[in-house]
Amino acid sequence: MKRLHNNCCFRVIFFHFCLFLVAWLALTGCEEREFPVTPQPEKFAQVPPSDVSLLKASGEDQAVAISWSSPPEDNIVKIHIKNVNDGTETVLDGKAVNTVFTNLTNLVTYTFVVKTENDKGLVSYGVNVSAIPFKPDHINPSTVTDLLGFVINDGAALATWQNPADPDLSHIVVYLGNDSVSVSSKNNYAIIRGDIKEGLIVKAVDLSGNYSDPLATSVDKKMISISGSDDGDNETIFLRMDPAVVIIDQYQISWGADKKEVISATSASYEIPLSDLVWLDPVKVGLMSNEALVTEYQYDHHNTLPGTIRAAYFDSAVGTIATESDMRNIGSIDDNESCSYNIKVNDTGSYSLTAYESRPDGTARYEVYIDGVLTGNGTVGGTGAWDQFQPFDGPVMGLTEGQHVMTIKFLNGGANYQKFLFKKL
Repeated sequence: MKRLHNNCCFRVIFFHFCLFLVAWLALTGCEEREFPVTPQPEKFAQVPPSDVSLLKASGEDQAVAISWSSPPEDNIVKIHIKNVNDGTETVLDGKAVNTVFTNLTNLVTYTFVVKTENDKGLVSYGVNVSAIPFKPDHINPSTVTDLLGFVINDGAALATWQNPADPDLSHIVVYLGNDSVSVSSKNNYAIIRGDIKEGLIVKAVDLSGNYSDPLATSVDKKMISISGSDDGDNETIFLRMDPAVVIIDQYQISWGADKKEVISATSASYEIPLSDLVWLDPVKVGLMSNEALVTEYQYDHHNTLPGTIRAAYFDSAVGTIATESDMRNIGSIDDNESCSYNIKVNDTGSYSLTAYESRPDGTARYEVYIDGVLTGNGTVGGTGAWDQFQPFDGPVMGLTEGQHVMTIKFLNGGANYQKFLFKKL
């Protein structure tokens, strides 16, 4: 019995110890987790309210009517509207959605800034709107003048014109077939997509909604004329933008596989080393506006005069003439054999011809035919080796602008020819 009593006492003592331990842990845990509590600021308290949306303004006689949609917040208490022209400000109830400014001067552009204010005194960033007060009438505006149509591609055109001086002019509408675009009366050009074969029609519209008589024109003008000339070492591309084309501010010149450079549209020319050109590939001239490509033209420097005719790139040949050294020259020429080239003459005038030829020694003669008519003849001499080309001055010929067939007839064989350089005198 004594042993049982001892066990009971131990259990009682152990039970009270556990109660003490639990209480102590609870007390110390609470002490460790006690933090001071301070008021927290309202989330986003300093963020300004939203602006009004769908802001509109329309002109009336000596007045401008303004309307808007309220912002999503329900604590907007005021609407502030400032007349930027004179600095005056109107404050409306936060539930207002429209107002009218009166005693304004007709045909003057007025700008207004609209801001919201919430119940915490915070004001929105503001949005702008402009309008012109006017007295409505039924008088048609004057017709635009100097309308020109420039080809961008088969499905787009550039229209340029001069606006009439009517003080109540609102905007311009440009039509291309069934398509149309509207532009501000401050502009005198528009890019429009549509069937360029349909031609352009342009109408002016005044503030009362009256339309002018239409002015029409065809879409047939190039925005830029491109020509070129090479001196045997460099190809110079000449660029002349039509003065009526005011939207182009840069040219993108590209050639070869990966050669490309952007230059100012004020540039009148661009020079490319002949060694960089792939002879049969055209030089591309992109017309850019605000860094965006509007359209691209190609200039075919191949067989274009003034410039170089590469001997190996003939269109037809008579005899055993062969191209050699990766199309660098022609050889294996016998007496009275010939090569023909389709050429383009950019400008009518007198041209000098220089033949680049090689042969160990002796001389050889050739004749030049334009469209089958004998036009000039020349003589070349020895250069000391078959691959040592030298220039030999040839005839001066009169050439007319346009496409022609030039035939070089080699009266004497036994020579290699690299190129024929034509310079305008």
